[in-house]
Amino acid sequence: MTPQSSVVVALQELLEREPMLGELSVSFGDFRVRIHANDLKILSALAKYYEAFRAKPALEFLHDDVTVRIVNCRSWDPGIVLSELAPEPGKHHAKEAYADTPVGRIVRKTRTDMVFIQQREGNLIIGPAAQHLNQAVNFINNLHIGHRLRQGDLIGHAAGLVLRDQGIAIAGVSGAGKSTIALHAMNQGATFVSNDRLLFSSSDEGVCMQGVAKYPRVNPGTLLRNRKLQQLLSAELRSDLQSMPDQALQTLERKFDVPLHSIYGKGCFLLSSELHALLILTWSFDAVEPFCAHLVDGSRRSTLIQHLMKRSGVFASYHAGLRSPHHVAPVEDYLELLRATPWIEFSGRIDFKQGVDYLKSLKYLSHT
Repeated sequence: MTPQSSVVVALQELLEREPMLGELSVSFGDFRVRIHANDLKILSALAKYYEAFRAKPALEFLHDDVTVRIVNCRSWDPGIVLSELAPEPGKHHAKEAYADTPVGRIVRKTRTDMVFIQQREGNLIIGPAAQHLNQAVNFINNLHIGHRLRQGDLIGHAAGLVLRDQGIAIAGVSGAGKSTIALHAMNQGATFVSNDRLLFSSSDEGVCMQGVAKYPRVNPGTLLRNRKLQQLLSAELRSDLQSMPDQALQTLERKFDVPLHSIYGKGCFLLSSELHALLILTWSFDAVEPFCAHLVDGSRRSTLIQHLMKRSGVFASYHAGLRSPHHVAPVEDYLELLRATPWIEFSGRIDFKQGVDYLKSLKYLSHT
């Protein structure tokens, strides 16, 4: 028996032992995912997470419906050799190992042993999903990203918001404060579009940005410095954080999901908007120079665009029909699509208040 045949047999045996107990349908614009699980608690948790994006159960499959089956169990070995996926620039550890087989693309998360199988006839998540629900969310959202890439969208490493009717994409390296400034802007009435990934496409009005249904996932320092978000910290943890030096607080890695609807109310999260400006964050807490905001001229765009460009990733690339998980669209495609969009750079020392105040003035900008 070949390794691929062994995987098929092992999957059949697993699914016979772990039947699906329920279904949840979610919809992201023109893309619908039907989620099944062998654990009703997982479906309940996903229903709560995707509350704003839940779709009515369909009596029959639509042509573009995608199915995901979640098998919550102990670690599962697919029984074939997987190759580690090289980390992205700036990252030091491989997060995934994968193989493309006749069965489909098989991916294992190196730290959690979660296994993901992508096939034309459906997708599988296998492993301790109840403990790592965030990875199930990421997988489902990446199927949506793959759907948009297949339609020709460009993916960006960016947050997105709408402030005073102006759609703003916020790009920068990890830790630059994309989500943090977006959340500060929400205190001033902004609507959230996306946390860390945006998809860009041309439209009759100019450029459209499409978000991903993922809530901000931030470090405790972001919560502590935002008056509306401090409620997510216990009194004891808040006291501990307040006693920490700024440098230690900035580097503390402990993630919190921000439940936008419970804090900012219904309608605070859109998935798409016209794009009116691209903001590039090159500022830092360590900068000597004060905060500075300025328009970017054409001569610097080819350099700054690197802050926005993003690999398609191991999940989205397969769903989009892009065989390589390292695929990145040509820089010329980004520059051409965003040619008429105003670009702004925030440099110098990080100052979220001054940054939001500047963004509130963007109603005076227009496409040129």
